[in-house]
Amino acid sequence: MCGNKVSSKIYTVAETRWNTTQQCFASQLRTRAACKNFVQKYENMTGFPEACKVWALDDFWVDLEEAELLIRPFCDASYLMQRNKGNTLAHVVLVFLVLYNHVQEYCGDSHQVKVMKKDLEKRWHGEDNPLFFLAFALHPTFRKMAIDIIANS
Repeated sequence: MCGNKVSSKIYTVAETRWNTTQQCFASQLRTRAACKNFVQKYENMTGFPEACKVWALDDFWVDLEEAELLIRPFCDASYLMQRNKGNTLAHVVLVFLVLYNHVQEYCGDSHQVKVMKKDLEKRWHGEDNPLFFLAFALHPTFRKMAIDIIANS
């Protein structure tokens, strides 16, 4: 802004890919000090956007950090599945298990975890589960993990 006219519009993140959202959150976190200074300097000006005042709140930044950490493994999974041309059905199951466990361990019993788990389960039930798990169980790299999962279920 550098002292120029302050825009009265704040644009929200649209529905988009995990990695785009994570990068947006990380970028926002890198500008934390500038955003706080911006609010401190201009919040009393006529027409200052109410939506910008959230940048002065510590809770906003804590929540944003938590959201960025929560979705980071989804980005990692996305990059891994895009980059590795040798992915098998077993890799898909492994990524699903990692994501599901991350959501459970990271969020506990919050409302967000219920929503995310429901979405993951909906996607899982849309697949041919026996074929996926069979591929996972028969893959030499994941065989022991598959046996452990069965033993613990």
